[in-house]
Amino acid sequence: VRYDAIFQHDGSTESRYKPYSANTGFYFLRANERTHYLLVSLLYNGDIVKKTTSHQQTINQLLLEHSSMFGLKVKTLDRHEEIGRLF
Repeated sequence: VRYDAIFQHDGSTESRYKPYSANTGFYFLRANERTHYLLVSLLYNGDIVKKTTSHQQTINQLLLEHSSMFGLKVKTLDRHEEIGRLF
């Protein structure tokens, strides 16, 4: 599988980060139309980032939406996976 987005796992068990629990401190995005639209959507949702004081919560919600609506392929790494084999 060629992933569009690869994130480290946040380690949080809070439901607001489910199902991906993606950590926005460090991630890879493949340059394509799906990831471009994801980032544009994040910019357009700046009011939600401000309200929740969490860009990580907002991106996790967008990952779920974009994976189901637009076919964005998202991978959250576990601690033992090597990034070079996935991207």
